[in-house]
Amino acid sequence: MLALILGGLWAARVPVAQSIAPPLAGEVLGTPVSFTVAQIGPGGIVLNDIALGPAGAEERPTARRVEIGFDPLAPALTTLSVAGLRARIGTDSDGTPTVAGLPPDLFDGRAEGDARASTLPWARLPTRIALEDLGLTVETPAGAHRIAGRAALSRPAGDALLPLSVEADLRDADGGGTVDIAVSARPDGIDATGGGRIDLAVWHPLLPGLDAAEGSVHFTLDVRGAPFDPADPPTDLAALAAALDGGLTLTPDGVRLRPTGLTPIALSDTPVDLTMGGKGVSAALPPGFEATMAEAPTALVAVIRPVLPDTTPSPIRLAVPGGQAVRLSLSPMGEGGWGIATDGALMLAAGPARVTGAPTATLSGDGTLDATLKAGWTARLEPLPLPQGTALRRPLEIEGTGPLTLRLPPDSTSPTVTARAAITDLALTGPEETAVDLALPNIRLDMKEGRLTLALSGAAIRHPDNATSVRDLAARIAGPVAGPYDLTLSAPSIDRDGQAILRGDPVLNAHIESTEGGGWRGGGDLSLLGGQVIATFRALLTADGAPTFAMDMPPVTFTPDGPTPAMLSAMAEGIAEDVAGTLALDADLSFGADGPAGDVALTVDGVSLSASLARITDLTGTVRFDAARAPATLARQRLDARLSVAGMDPVGLSLLFSLDERARLLIDRLVLETLDGRVLLRDARYDPLADQFEGRIDLETLDLSRALGALDVEGVAGTGTLDGGFTLTVAPGADADAPPRIRISDGAVRTTGPGTLAIDNPAIGDYLSGRNQAVDLMIEALKDFRYDRLSADLSLTPDGAAVLALSLFGRNPAVLDGQPFDVNLSVETDITDLVESLGTVFNATDSLLERLARQAR
Repeated sequence: MLALILGGLWAARVPVAQSIAPPLAGEVLGTPVSFTVAQIGPGGIVLNDIALGPAGAEERPTARRVEIGFDPLAPALTTLSVAGLRARIGTDSDGTPTVAGLPPDLFDGRAEGDARASTLPWARLPTRIALEDLGLTVETPAGAHRIAGRAALSRPAGDALLPLSVEADLRDADGGGTVDIAVSARPDGIDATGGGRIDLAVWHPLLPGLDAAEGSVHFTLDVRGAPFDPADPPTDLAALAAALDGGLTLTPDGVRLRPTGLTPIALSDTPVDLTMGGKGVSAALPPGFEATMAEAPTALVAVIRPVLPDTTPSPIRLAVPGGQAVRLSLSPMGEGGWGIATDGALMLAAGPARVTGAPTATLSGDGTLDATLKAGWTARLEPLPLPQGTALRRPLEIEGTGPLTLRLPPDSTSPTVTARAAITDLALTGPEETAVDLALPNIRLDMKEGRLTLALSGAAIRHPDNATSVRDLAARIAGPVAGPYDLTLSAPSIDRDGQAILRGDPVLNAHIESTEGGGWRGGGDLSLLGGQVIATFRALLTADGAPTFAMDMPPVTFTPDGPTPAMLSAMAEGIAEDVAGTLALDADLSFGADGPAGDVALTVDGVSLSASLARITDLTGTVRFDAARAPATLARQRLDARLSVAGMDPVGLSLLFSLDERARLLIDRLVLETLDGRVLLRDARYDPLADQFEGRIDLETLDLSRALGALDVEGVAGTGTLDGGFTLTVAPGADADAPPRIRISDGAVRTTGPGTLAIDNPAIGDYLSGRNQAVDLMIEALKDFRYDRLSADLSLTPDGAAVLALSLFGRNPAVLDGQPFDVNLSVETDITDLVESLGTVFNATDSLLERLARQAR
């Protein structure tokens, strides 16, 4: 009877199961279940047309066929095979998984008042689960995506999880992504191999630290790992790096990432090999790899903006230069920190700045970044923001002679930076295409707690067009990063053509600050000779790049014992001796696209100086130079002095003049108050670079008695007043040390009225006497000659021989009862001393003007 009952039940097993199994399954799963029992055997059951959830629910999970294998003796499930599974999967607001058509609390772990366990012991799960013809619709931030393919999981029987193997071959029918992966987990470790393509726009929410992403990544995977606790698997990068050993190759395809808190980063389509092992992760970045960020992060702006305040450090580009790959290594440190190092150079470009070097860095657990570029790093800036009218002739190249270090605490905009560098060739072009070359072999940059210090030493500046240079320049700029700054500059001298045009160890001290309009202003002092000479100045640079400059040098008193002009400039050497008196300087300049404008005023007061046989005293006046035409002056400048030549009494000197841009002396009027009259030179031009100077000298109301005394002709005296003139020609000597050659021609003088002339020269008498009675009478008459008129032709040869060709008409009351004589007489004399004294004055003037002229070329 029992056999018949059991046989009947077995024969009716399918209908019985059909009536019992769906309600029972619904009770177990907590949701209605419908299916058709297709087959029941001793080792398994086959179900068709499975549906979960209430009838009529939209998009409830379904499967075409489910095969369940079991061991009736254990009893335990052995296999589970699902074909044609269809479901829509998503997450709710708190991240809990949801399946369309199923109750929301199905995955809550334990529903209220429900004693069912949220998880099942491993022993109650099948030892193999296979999903074929899988078709899931997954809700993602980029929309719904259909995932198709197959997957399988195998595990041992009983309570053990390991060894466990997982195989999956999935594809995203909407996004084109694929995953083909096999994972084998054993008690002694884990192996994973496979590859595929991930659509980042769809799956970036699964990646930490990303707000959005575009593009896709192709990957291949081959890793091994140490055993881990399934209840506590590694979840962060440090734990994965410590647990895994192997490689992962990622090949971006149009990837654009938006990390949390940053602007988008675009990656080049070049493969990157990741290697895990040794408690670290390394990435082999190939040649041509680039990562570009549209806008610089705040931390990088904090580093660059103080050095280049007018620069926008965007975009940011990280690249591998050259033709070799660079390995970037990440090593976990204590308390969640990371160490970063490379085995080659990386290039970081930020706006116009580009830095190349091999970085090492640490990122501590609190977010503090410490980074170092070892010596040998390079930087390049092009274009470099410069004042209006100024530009780089070549890109700016910087070489790291020492390390560059950066320390940036989290959420800080005040980094600590140190750098040691050199600039061997900084070529600038200023207004009117003027060129300036700089070499800065020793640069030291320190920035800490919001303060900046920039120090230079051994620097050199050169103006190649006019050979002006500064050597051994030292500079120091210090102050808050945003200003104001204190500036100190010092150098032994400023040179031109190898000559120190300014020396005396000049030191400039200035205070510089920004203006509301975006410009800069500053002021300070220039000290020379250890503070014996001090000039104050002020400067303004407007936002449009138009600078102005003003300087005031209070009167400086020179003495023969010092300070002397030669101590301040080699241009004063060899021009004069025993210089004494005061000198003051005042400048008011502006600079634009057309160069400098304004004037510089040089005031001398009571200056005296000697030049061989000549001496100038009481030199007084103000000379205003035109900065736009330097060394030119404004028109009609005036200097007054007293001049003493060859021991003669001092005479008054007044010069009304100007200099042109080639240092040619344009004489409006030169007046010598001498011999109770005046010697004048009008409308003349003296070019120190020309072969000779020629000018017309006018004589007005000269006292004949004093004039003859100056000529120093033995036995000749007279009275009267002379007018006239002559042509003066001055040419350089035969060599640099020879005196100039002075020649007088076309000389003619005449008296303005009657006077006397007494010639009682034994040499003349002995030479002329005895020739005839008339000559003897003339000789006698000239001993006390009362002339009605007197004229003379004057000439002077370069060797100092003066010739006077006299023409007289008058009488001697004691000769022939005062009978008139008409006398023509030639007199020669040697006035070498006088000529040499005049040559000394000429040489001093010529030397100064020639130096100015050569500076102006």
